Amino acid sequence: MSFRDLDLKVQYISGVDNLVKDFYLPVLSRSVLYQRRTGYFNSRALAMAARGLSGLISNGGKMQMICSVELDAADMEVYRDPSKHAKFIEGQAKLVAKMMEEPYDQLEKDRFSILAEMLSRGLLEIKVAFPDGSGIFHEKAGIFKDEAGNFVAFNGSDNETPGGWLHNTESFHVFRSWGENDHILSE
Repeated sequence: MSFRDLDLKVQYISGVDNLVKDFYLPVLSRSVLYQRRTGYFNSRALAMAARGLSGLISNGGKMQMICSVELDAADMEVYRDPSKHAKFIEGQAKLVAKMMEEPYDQLEKDRFSILAEMLSRGLLEIKVAFPDGSGIFHEKAGIFKDEAGNFVAFNGSDNETPGGWLHNTESFHVFRSWGENDHILSE
């Protein structure tokens, strides 16, 4: 399926839109690549986006992330040795089924296993940015690619965390590679 089938808005605002349901899930489910730069990320975001990530995985895609050095301590244990936490899924098809079928509260409980499975299988790559000088890496932008080579990009205030998606006052603008848009150049 193509991004062109989606009725994307040019801006999403928390409190007006459900950022996860209205944007992330439909775009992720049609993606083959999701590249994200974010100040903060934690595994709870994987549980929240599981329905969309299952489409990304089914499409043969992967997620690539650059985030700040301020990482969740429990997630750090998984980053150090994903094999210790990748324990419940016997194949990629079962991972996708779990992400599609389990209720959110169960996905939240299993978030470390999901993180470990995605890391172990090469479905998720995380790089940590160490800025020169003071401050932290605090960019917030992303780009998705679908099978047809279409791109959807966004830039705004939300991090890849439940706080950024549900609890904070956040907004971002969306740019498409088709139509009149100078923000994305596709080849």
